[in-house]
Amino acid sequence: MAYRCNVANGKCPDCFCNELLNGSAHLRLNTNKIRFCQLIFLYCSARLAISQPIDGVPFLIKKVLHRVFRDTTTELTEDRKVEHEAKHADIDAMFPVPLDDPLSPVSLTRLAPNPDESWPTSTSWLGGPPRLGEAPWPTDEFGQHLHHLASISLAELAPLLPPDMVPDTGALSFFVGSGERGNMKSRVIHVAGTTDSAFPVPMPGRGEIFGECERSAPEGLDRYPIKLSPEPWLNKDRDKSHFEAFKIWKSEFEVGRVPMYWDSAYKLLYGLKRVLDESLISRSIEANEKLIGIWQSRLDEAETEQARAFPRKNLENHRLVLDALKTKLGEYRIFVSAVEDKVLKYKRWEEMVPADVDWLRDTFSQLAFNGNSEPDRNTSFGAIYKLGTGFLHNADRAAAQTYDSLVRGPAPVVSKLPSRILEFLEFSPGFAPIQGRHQMFGTGLDIQGDFAFYADHYLLLQVEYDQGAGLRIGDCGTIQYVIHPDDLAVQNWGAVKAIFAGH
Repeated sequence: MAYRCNVANGKCPDCFCNELLNGSAHLRLNTNKIRFCQLIFLYCSARLAISQPIDGVPFLIKKVLHRVFRDTTTELTEDRKVEHEAKHADIDAMFPVPLDDPLSPVSLTRLAPNPDESWPTSTSWLGGPPRLGEAPWPTDEFGQHLHHLASISLAELAPLLPPDMVPDTGALSFFVGSGERGNMKSRVIHVAGTTDSAFPVPMPGRGEIFGECERSAPEGLDRYPIKLSPEPWLNKDRDKSHFEAFKIWKSEFEVGRVPMYWDSAYKLLYGLKRVLDESLISRSIEANEKLIGIWQSRLDEAETEQARAFPRKNLENHRLVLDALKTKLGEYRIFVSAVEDKVLKYKRWEEMVPADVDWLRDTFSQLAFNGNSEPDRNTSFGAIYKLGTGFLHNADRAAAQTYDSLVRGPAPVVSKLPSRILEFLEFSPGFAPIQGRHQMFGTGLDIQGDFAFYADHYLLLQVEYDQGAGLRIGDCGTIQYVIHPDDLAVQNWGAVKAIFAGH
């Protein structure tokens, strides 16, 4: 792992960076170190003044930049060569020595609902309540309750690891709170409870960590059962397979050979109700008032009719939204209540009859809002409904979202999909997350380089962005819990650190 600087020539011409991207072999660095060097290269190539503060750069990178690149443009005396070589040697010292054996990964696979729509029992699960027994629900330093992310049965985990590495009784409960990239508030507790613990009041909103989403778990129960196994995760053109399967489904749906489910209406109802948040409404009113002023100014400043067209359209749209928010909210609430009364009469995965599909399409027509593209079709309800992010515009898009939930969830009716789709998906219970897998031990994802700083730690748990389980972690991100071997040997769960990274 030694780093060899070419100071023997009397200079150090960007020894980190020079020829790095051209494949120079004089940098004997592992993958994480190369990524680290490339990050430094970006800052150097931007010609940042090393003597000035470099805000937003991790402390270690600041330290390396200040200590290593200070003399890269000056002639070096023999004494300075020795000193400069010592500075470069510090770089290796900043990286932990990777574990000789990070152990074989243990895959955590979500289980599918049973054909009767019940959920299988399991001793390990994502989400849901933990089983704390006598232990209190963990909080952060401000007294705010942490979210329960997973409970892992040690009786299920221990046989998959070397002897005596973890206890074989009880469970590890993983909790997480908000935090900055690379450092999240977290707790890991060894618990021995046998019954579900009640959620404390108040619990913080999920949106700050996991994003707003409509969960597809059983009503009132956010638990997703999982199984632990040593089986490797095979990512065989997974995204391509999903896309091809979706194309088949779309062609079948368009000719009426696959049904529409009430899940589509549930998704619509979720979007309708989400907009009724009072803080969202007040923020939207304030924002539209400001935008009206901005576009009015641009309209006044425009000198030609062609230049006035765009600000005039935007001005009309924002006035419609503002008027709807101030005068139509009462009618909108009545509309949402009527939709809710109808939708809740049906189970999520019950098939819609043609009359129900017509009702859904008519409901969407009352929510039309296409901005400047089709201003004549814009409606007051649509102006309010558009305030929610990720809302659905029409019944076909809702059906497509339902398909995504169906295959990723997976839903209990997945077996009713055409056989051509099932063959393409190579369906098995418990679809994997988007880019990696839920796992314990092994080598985890290193999205932004933060994981490199814990190369001498075991990966205790990795939970991936998993829309099917309502875990929308950042921008296709991951939450990883790491523990040093010395702490694992004495079961010091309080020493576990949580890392968050996204794209």
